[in-house]
Amino acid sequence: LSPDYALLFKEKYSLEDMRSAGERATNRTLLGVAYRPRDCDIFNAFGKVEYKHEKDSTGSPGYATNTYIGSVEGVYQARKGLQLIGKYAGKFVTDDGFRSYTDLVSGRVLYDITENYDFGAEYRLLSSRAVHSVLQGGSIELGRRIIEGMWVSAGYSFDKFDSDLVGDSYQGRGPYLRLRFKFDEGT
Repeated sequence: LSPDYALLFKEKYSLEDMRSAGERATNRTLLGVAYRPRDCDIFNAFGKVEYKHEKDSTGSPGYATNTYIGSVEGVYQARKGLQLIGKYAGKFVTDDGFRSYTDLVSGRVLYDITENYDFGAEYRLLSSRAVHSVLQGGSIELGRRIIEGMWVSAGYSFDKFDSDLVGDSYQGRGPYLRLRFKFDEGT
């Protein structure tokens, strides 16, 4: 859109035909905007909205759900080697008369221990309005830089929250390995 703003659009459609047993279809449409100022890289932000439709006629009865997901995330470079990341995400689901709203608030600290090692810790708070519940969780991880702009991290997640809200890299409760890449204007 401009040197400081980027637009993201993604469409994903999947259809599984089970012949006489029915079919499963999933459609996901995402629209996002990223703010990454070229002249002052202290604060970056990303916002997105997504629509997900799922239909399954393989069981009896079949079902269809419509899901609306919105999120906004900011990354603040507090000082060299210290990033503070905040996120809010909300999810509204309708399914044959049932409606629910779930939201997530999370905060993450990423600290460079040395030039080649970093440590991350995240705290997450998940609220489900339909069942009036609030859950807490988080993760910790230790990362090592392999080459410039590429890190491998080992960590542990203390919860199993909704991946639609937490993000694509979320794996659920337990240990995990993650490979991170940092792309900049020169990449």
